[in-house]
Amino acid sequence: MAKTKPSKLPYKTEWDLTLFYKSAKDPQIEKDLEAARKNILAFAKKYKNKDFTKDSKTLLTALKDYEKLEDTAHANRLMRYYAFRRELNAKDVEAEARMNELSQVFAKLSNELTFFTLKLGKIEKKKQKEYLADKKLAGFKYFL
Repeated sequence: MAKTKPSKLPYKTEWDLTLFYKSAKDPQIEKDLEAARKNILAFAKKYKNKDFTKDSKTLLTALKDYEKLEDTAHANRLMRYYAFRRELNAKDVEAEARMNELSQVFAKLSNELTFFTLKLGKIEKKKQKEYLADKKLAGFKYFL
């Protein structure tokens, strides 16, 4: 079988990770990590041991805050940066080590949020039906 030389592609095939961070030493990495930590702990402080399921208005506020927290790009951006670095170079031990470290940090932080979904799971059946029928909560129907 004859070897063929791959043709030059007319588009870029390299990932530009500087869209995430300038380098592994970019100070924004630590700022994003701290922001993620701060947001998660602030959410936990605001809602832990509080009855945010008592009425639809309070529940809606809590759900929107949770959604905002989940949409916060800090944690996602950090993990993607190191995951993409690792994909580009399987021998990138720095990226591998940082991914492991961040995984542990975010696992501990996510433990701070488990109360939220557990509390949602304990809403009594009568209230569940009421909330699932509430038009204000329609956007969260499948989550509830």
